[in-house]
Amino acid sequence: MKQVYLYGAIDRFNYGDLLLPVLLKEKLNKATSENPIEIRVFGTIQSNLSNFGALPTESLKDFYIALKANPAFVLVVGGEVLTPNWSTVYSHLPMPQNSWHASTRALRKINIQISKFLLGGYGRRPFILNPRYFPYLKGVLYNGVGGKRHGKYKRSDFKNLKNAHYLSCRDKSVLSVLHKNLPSAELVPDSAIQMSELYTTERLNHLVSEDIRLLLHEDYIFFQVSLNVANEIGMESLSEKLHFTAKTYHKKVVLCPIGTASGHDDQLALQQLKELLTDDEFILVEGPSLWDIMGLIASASLYIGGSLHGIITSMSFEVPYLFLRDRPKLVAYVDTWGVEELKGSTTLANWEQRVETALQLKVEKLKKSRDKQLQISEKSFQEMVQIIING
Repeated sequence: MKQVYLYGAIDRFNYGDLLLPVLLKEKLNKATSENPIEIRVFGTIQSNLSNFGALPTESLKDFYIALKANPAFVLVVGGEVLTPNWSTVYSHLPMPQNSWHASTRALRKINIQISKFLLGGYGRRPFILNPRYFPYLKGVLYNGVGGKRHGKYKRSDFKNLKNAHYLSCRDKSVLSVLHKNLPSAELVPDSAIQMSELYTTERLNHLVSEDIRLLLHEDYIFFQVSLNVANEIGMESLSEKLHFTAKTYHKKVVLCPIGTASGHDDQLALQQLKELLTDDEFILVEGPSLWDIMGLIASASLYIGGSLHGIITSMSFEVPYLFLRDRPKLVAYVDTWGVEELKGSTTLANWEQRVETALQLKVEKLKKSRDKQLQISEKSFQEMVQIIING
């Protein structure tokens, strides 16, 4: 039986990182039902977040052992995987693994080497695999990944990427950098765009928690923000805008964390906002599963937040979306695939106008954007399946 290893930054609670392997495993099993494959899931550490709906992961060390023992394809599942170094990956792991890191983060080069040693890593970057270490490696497939949006990669990184059996990236700015040396790289939406095809609103109704199921029938706006972005904008200012929006449009506002890993800390930001927003219109969701998050966004009248996969979920279910702060990956993805009226960040200065535009947007425009992405994404997925089957 052929083996496929799903590999990525999928071992900490961040909605998009946990969602992608779940979606891809189900799609791969369906696509290869006549030629069954064995699928294993690897992160940088061993984890089990199945209580949130995620797949358990084996560790990086287990990944290397498996690659040295059995012929296998590796599918790098997505995310901003072409840029992080070992220190970056380590810093997002749950405590206490990274407790030493904060006190020594100024020592960048030392941190990289220590992190690499502790994780047992090979090569310059965690997710750009060097085939020379793994004689049984049948091929690497990079699936709708993010990476550098300016500058260039070192020669060794390009050499390893050139050896990949398939390479697709998810926005035009990443593609422009890759095309300097890798003209075969393809532009493909993030595979999460396909979630509405697998997880219909009817199916989600059975997957969400009981208390969330009741919320799905309300008229609400989904709001999410990380702690650093909330502090940057200002908690008081954010609460005032949310209060204005709820009263103006007679909608509830669901405050739901999407990322609770280090560097995201949505739950801390939303807890502080809820303390400022005491009215019944504001509902704080605590400890949501993948399905709770997906279901709440799918049934919302508007998504406002700073999560790329929050936006992609909105796109998949034809829900209008607004993003906070000019994060490069958000700007680039929406510029590449989004509806014209929703491009650009939402700020305190343009909040009212942006919310009004989003809520009045015709669903036909959202559907056109979604259908285009679905068509390209499915074609890309089938190409990867054929590489695996024929390899």
